[in-house]
This record gives sequence, C-alpha cells and structure tokens, in this order.
Amino acid sequence: MKYYLGIDSGGSKAAYALIDQGGETISLHVGAGYARTVDDTETTLKQIKAGVEKCLAASPLDLAHVDAVCIGLSYYGELSKKDAEIVSALRDFLTGIDCYLTNDCEVGWAGSLACKPGISIAVGTGSIAYGQNDAGQTARAGGWAHFFSDEGSCYWLGRKTMELFSKEADGRVPKTPLYDIIRGAFSLKDDLEFIELMEQDYIPSRKKIAELQILLEEAATQGDKAAILLYEKSCDELLLCIAALAHRLGFSGSTFPVSYSGGLFRSSSQEALATRTKEKYLVAPLRERVEALGGHLQEPLLEPYQGAVLCAIRQFDPESLDKAVRKMMCRS
Repeated sequence: MKYYLGIDSGGSKAAYALIDQGGETISLHVGAGYARTVDDTETTLKQIKAGVEKCLAASPLDLAHVDAVCIGLSYYGELSKKDAEIVSALRDFLTGIDCYLTNDCEVGWAGSLACKPGISIAVGTGSIAYGQNDAGQTARAGGWAHFFSDEGSCYWLGRKTMELFSKEADGRVPKTPLYDIIRGAFSLKDDLEFIELMEQDYIPSRKKIAELQILLEEAATQGDKAAILLYEKSCDELLLCIAALAHRLGFSGSTFPVSYSGGLFRSSSQEALATRTKEKYLVAPLRERVEALGGHLQEPLLEPYQGAVLCAIRQFDPESLDKAVRKMMCRS
C-alpha cells in the first residue's frame, strides 16, 4: 500500500491529508495558511512541519511511510528568492520522499476537475484561476497580489464592504441593511469609531478583511441591493479570469468544463436561506456567464487537498492516476 500526503494552503488556512492509494483519507488536519509575503522561510517551514506532524499523529503512520508529497502554496512561483529558500528547506525536511511543490491554484484545479482538462477558479481570501487543455498546456489568471489584484475574492469583497459602509455612514449613498449590520457587529456608538477599528485590527490582516465578506453575505440575505450588486461585480471579475484562460488555452468556441473551490462559494451560515443567497447571487450568475462563453460550470468533484494528492500521483506515479481518481470519486 502506498501513502500520499497532500497539502493545500491558501491565504487563511491549510489542509493536510494523508490518503492511501485506495483513495481513502487516513487523516485530515486543518491549520493556518502561510503568508509567504510576510512570513520568513523558517516560520513557513515551522508551520508546515507542525501541520504534517499533527496530520500524521492522527494516523497509525509516520513520515517514513509516506511515498510522495504535494504541497500547494499560495504565492509559490511568484517570489523567486523565497521559492528557492522553501524548496531547499523542504528538501532537508522531506529527505528521501518525492515532493512536488506548486501553487495552490493547481491543486484546486486538480481537485475540482479531477485532473481533467478545463478551468478552475479558486476564490477564498484571494482569487486565482488555473487551467489546462488537452495538450497539457497550462495558464493562470488573476491572483497577482492582494494590493492590486485578487479581484472578486473575499478580501476584495471585504474592502468593498468597508468602502460601502463609509459611504452609507456619511450620506454619499443611501443606507441599506449593511449599515445596521456593521454597526451592530462592532457595537459602534459613533460611525467614525469604524476608522480606528479597521486601521488597528483589520487593515494589517488579509484574513480579517476577508472575513468582513460574512457581513456582506448577511446583508445580501436580507435583500440588500447594494450588497447583491457587489456579488454581481465579483462574478464579473471572476469571469474575466475564466475568459482570459479560455482564450489562451484554446477553449473559446468549444464546450469546456469550469469548476471552482474556496470559501467564497460556501455560506458562512448553515441556514438554508444563506445557502440560497450564495447560489442565487454568486453561483447562478457565474454559471450563466460561463455558459455564454461556451463553458459549463460544474460543482467541484473533489476537495483541493485531494487534488494535492492527485498532483503527487500524477507527478511520481502517473500510471496510477486514473485508478486513483476513480477510487477517490467513489469514496467522496
């Protein structure tokens, strides 16, 4: 029996999964993601080691039993110096184990489309699209940097939420349910208290800004037209990425699969109304726009951490890939 370790790390959280060649998840651990633009290599490696150890501790196996590892890191492939440092550090940590390091957008694609040609868009704290065609050509779009990119993401929507509240508070635009939701969430006695709160506690943290999207979702659930419009604008931004990849990979003019992953597509509440809100104002409009391009939007087949395992198998044991996909699909 072979064992594979798949790691999917976005901007806010990382999932570690130990999966056997029969497609069964032996153990799963979810921890913090890696802010590689902020954390140094030593800190990042320490986080990875801790996550791997916790994942293995929940299983009857240890690192010596692992045949191959795939680690999908946000920002990998974008910062050459840090990329080289983390590759070197992981080589020492995973001595003797086959290791494939890639951007988390690839493992998101591998999970959502089970390594089949098509386009996947990962939208959590940040946003990025990745695709692969029948010829094996790959391309990505979006996800350049949170300061000037990551359009349509939870972080992007969080910033827009802050902007909308400020405009409603001082009368530049009419007040909507979002105004009272934010005042209540932060117990504001004076609207201007929002400035200090954001500058001290939120603006320094991508994760916390992204979490403001939860308040936007609550407003949209209450029928807030301004909040709904922001989700529509998010769809527009995500479609730009999908359309760019469809053109670059030669999908334009033919039917092609598109899927998705990430926290934006999941409701923050278990209530049916909140779930319907995301479906109505995010997924359904995106499906309509994708179909207009000639694509077909489908629900993700597997989780990104399963995609990481598939990437490891594809890299180091490609003859077993199709069988692994079938077994994972049967167990999902």
